[in-house]
This record gives sequence, structure tokens and C-alpha cells, in this order.
Amino acid sequence: MLTSTEILEQRTAVLAHISALATLAETEARELTVEEVSTRDEFARQAGTLNARAISAKADEDAEQVRTAAAARVANGTGDQSANDAGGNVGVRSSERTYRKGGEVSYLKDMALNAFGNRGAAERLARHAGEIAVDAESARSRIVAGSGTPLDSYLISQVRAGMGASGMGEYQARTGDLSTAAGAGGEFVPPAFEVAEYVPFARAGRVVADSVTQAELPPGTLQINLPKVTSGTTVDTQGTGSNPTAQNVAISDTALATAYDTFPVVTIAGGQSVSLQLIERAPIDFSSVTSKDLLLALGQKVDAKVIAGAGSGDILGLTQTSSIVAVTWTTSSPAYPGFWNMIANAKAQIASARFLPATHLAMTPARWEWLESMLDDNGRPLFSPQSNGPWNVPQVSPDTAVAEGVTGGRVQGLTALQDFNIPQGLGVGTNQDIVLVYKADDSILYESPVISRALPQTLGNQLTVLVQLYEYAAFTANRYPKSTGVISGTGLVTPVFTS
Repeated sequence: MLTSTEILEQRTAVLAHISALATLAETEARELTVEEVSTRDEFARQAGTLNARAISAKADEDAEQVRTAAAARVANGTGDQSANDAGGNVGVRSSERTYRKGGEVSYLKDMALNAFGNRGAAERLARHAGEIAVDAESARSRIVAGSGTPLDSYLISQVRAGMGASGMGEYQARTGDLSTAAGAGGEFVPPAFEVAEYVPFARAGRVVADSVTQAELPPGTLQINLPKVTSGTTVDTQGTGSNPTAQNVAISDTALATAYDTFPVVTIAGGQSVSLQLIERAPIDFSSVTSKDLLLALGQKVDAKVIAGAGSGDILGLTQTSSIVAVTWTTSSPAYPGFWNMIANAKAQIASARFLPATHLAMTPARWEWLESMLDDNGRPLFSPQSNGPWNVPQVSPDTAVAEGVTGGRVQGLTALQDFNIPQGLGVGTNQDIVLVYKADDSILYESPVISRALPQTLGNQLTVLVQLYEYAAFTANRYPKSTGVISGTGLVTPVFTS
């Protein structure tokens, strides 16, 4: 087995080939040819693989050195288990990441410069790929041990998607060879601090989308087919009405009827054209600004499609699914009692058809504030924060104001959500919104990880880089359409806040 030093020597030799390609192009005052770019990328993948192996080997060597030293101290009576942790385990510190918050180099900038043949950018991306590979292996170990987190699962799916973006195909993703393959795809995976910091920002803008069942998108398909039962079996007393205790006669026997719920996998993408001068000369971390903005836009679009996607090759959203529960509130004087009854109406229809209760209530922030503005006959708020000592109120409001997301309370047993992506401007007067009442876990949202790209070729004659983020997604609410209820009508005209 090679030592970490020997592996790093191999990596240095590979990086020398990358350097030679860049030096040749610089000497001849030209850009890298297509063949040279392909060769450089292959060397970068090899360097990433070797870097991952070196990091892993160095961690093993350091751990063994500490264990050996600890064992020697114990044998000599000069040390004990406290040299490690309470369980006798050895902690190995990792070095600083290539791309980190507040660091000196930018991931997105290097993605762009790498496409122009920048040697330093290629080396840093290769090193980053190796770091991602080690992280993915650690994440997989935690998942196998039962201590994995959602972020661990997301990282592994990101690396697999990175393999696809690098042309590695699905074989290695299926066999789980993350350490080797990540060197060929890890450069497409955004840094961990961006995933940890910016993905939650994007998710905060997709409230309803995050409330439904989340699933990892299966590989190798542009369409998902989910079997569903359209009519069930039957049971009855054996025998006939005149002889209900009869024996040795036919029992009720009705076959299940099944069908497929078929829905498409779509690509949701966003891009931004950026001048090379801004990438190279910007005094701020341009990677953070661009990544955050694109992720916010991506999250908002996913949420809007889950709520009201039009289908016909695109996502078919909750409100556009056929045979959902429709509750129409018709009144010229909207008031809280009427709204309360409409929610109960939707809940009753969902329970009657699904035989299980609705779980969530979603509305626009303005609609929620309208509810909070309601007063009883004595001028007391119907919705009151816990800090105000509410007594016999229909809803306890959160102590901290909420503009979007979970309100912190429940209405008629439903988790109440505020979402800016709820459709507005509806009705004859284009002044109505809607309210969703739904059983969230009956709908499924499949998503791939977000992948980033920087393309200088498209507008290269203008020194412009096209920065892209994209993901694949599929959604269905059609397994149990009666699990979704939509309240609409003249009772939901634009809220009026009177003095």
C-alpha cells in the first residue's frame, strides 16, 4: 500500500502535465485546443482521485501514529485513555478547505477560469474534488452506521450528480465508488459552506414544496411511473342474507384494480452572463453573490410549480391536479367566521374521501395578517401571541413575527404556513387569492442535487462567462387527489385592514 507521500508524488507528476499544457499555450499565445482541454480535464480528474487517496491515507497514518503513541504511554505508565476521548477514540483534525467562507479563493471564479485554461484554478478544483470525495465517504460511513443526517444524504447525491455532469455515467454511482469517481465529478459540487448556508436560504422560499414528501430522483429516467390502486378488495359475511352462517360457500372475492400515475422529470435551470472582468477583478466574493441569487430563484420556481404548475410536459401542481377538493367561498363581506367554516368544509371533504385527516394549511402572508387583525366583540385579538397570555382564542400566534414559512401555530389542528408563491390576482376582478388545505405526505417531490457550471465558450468572443445552476425534478399530487383542497372565491378578495 502506498503512503500518503508516495501518492502525493504521483499527484505532483500529474499536475506537472497540466502545467505543461498551460505553459505551451501561453508560450504560443493561444487558447487551449479542444483536445488539450480534454487532456487537461482528464489529468485534473486523476489529480483529484490521487488527492482523495492521499488525504485518506494521511488520516489513517496520523490516526495510527496517535494510537501508537498513546499505547506506548499507557505501556510506560505515562499516559491513559484521556489522551484521546472518553471512549478511547482518536480524533484527526482536517486541514482547511480549498473553498471556505471568507477564504482567499472563489469556487465560481475558479470554475470560470478553469474553462479558460488557468492552471491554478484547475489545481484548486482538483484539490476540492478530492476533499468532496473524502467528505462523501465519511457521509456514507455515517449513514451506514445509522448516524447520518439529511446533509450527508444530499452530499452523496450531489457527488453522484457530479459524476454524471463529468461524463462518468451511472455505473460508478450505482456501485458506490465515491472515493474514486468523485475526483471526476467532485469539481461540479459546490463547496460545503455554500450547501450548508445557501441551500437553506433557497429552501426558505419554497415553503409548500418543503412540506410535501421529499424523495431522491431515480437515475436514468425522464418519466416516473408510480403504481396506484384505483379500487380495492371487498369483504363480507360468508353465505347469503338468508343463511349468513353458511359454510363451504364462496366468500367475497374482488380483484384489485390498478393503474399508473405517470409524470415527467423536468429540468429547472437558471443562468447569468457575467463579464470575465467582473469575475477576475471584483473586490467581493462574487461566487457567494451569484450562487445565493441563483439558488433563491431556483427554490422559488420549484415551489411555484409544486403549488400551481400547469403540467402538459411540465410539473403538474397541487391546484391544477384533476379531481381535487374545491371549496368556493362566496360573500361580499368576508369575515373570520366564514373563513373558519371554509377550512372545516375542506377538512371534512378530505377526511371523507381519504379516510385520513389533512395536515397543512397554506396561505399568502397577507391573508395570515388579515386573520391576525381580527378582533372579537370586545376588541380583543382572536389571534394572540403566547407572550400576551391568550385566553380562549382560536389560534395562538408566534411570539416572533413570521413573513414566510411555518407560523408557529396550528389552525383547526393544521400546521399553518405562509407562502408568497400562493397564487394571487385571481377571479373576475383579479383581486382574489386562494388557501390550500392538504395532506402533505400524500404528495411527492423528487429532486436531484443542484449542479453548477461555468461556460466561457458560448460568449467567448465577448469575454463573457455563462454561469448556470440546474436540477432535475418531478412532482405528483395525483396519487390521492382528494388529499388536496383549494378554497377560493369572492371571500378571498385582497384583505382590507381598517382603522
